[in-house]
Amino acid sequence: MDFAITKQLHSLMNLQKFVFHHYCTDDTIRVLCDNCEHLRVLDIYLSNNVTDSSVKYILKLKCLEEVDVTETDISYEGRVALLTGLSRNSVKLLRSYRCYSVTSSELCVLSTEFPDLKEFSASLISSDLPIREFRKVRNLEVCDIYSYGEFLYCDMFKYIGRTLYKLLFAGPSVNITEIIKSCPNVKSLTIKADHLRMSAE
Repeated sequence: MDFAITKQLHSLMNLQKFVFHHYCTDDTIRVLCDNCEHLRVLDIYLSNNVTDSSVKYILKLKCLEEVDVTETDISYEGRVALLTGLSRNSVKLLRSYRCYSVTSSELCVLSTEFPDLKEFSASLISSDLPIREFRKVRNLEVCDIYSYGEFLYCDMFKYIGRTLYKLLFAGPSVNITEIIKSCPNVKSLTIKADHLRMSAE
């Protein structure tokens, strides 16, 4: 499958959106980035044959607005290098970033270099994440996260809650009252939790 798709990419010079889950590889990324310079959306979710070797090719794309590298084999260091490289483009177009377990370094680059980020997704928010970095992200509209600790999402939503209009939150225990108080403008709310709690108010 990968070979068949890679062969065709040479003729898709005007391609702007590429979504290839599970089966994308470093070879596909290389050919894609060498031939499709107008690409705006790169979604390679669950493609564990995409590694750090692809980062240098992805950085050839100067028009990227949306990137999903969730559960690829691009390392933490590779993802930081990717975001740092994208921040050096003359115009910082990145509006959507999706990954698995976001690191402190990634979050620092995102918040510092892309304060106008519109969409953020992390399948795992760890307890050592510097949540205060989210205070720099001024216009986040869509957020999908999984958090083990209630204190994490409560603090996080203090910084980004007022601008959110779409939220998907998953965790073992969720206080729905805290989310409602922090996200007054949300229009779409999806909660996935083993235990749902609500204050008397």
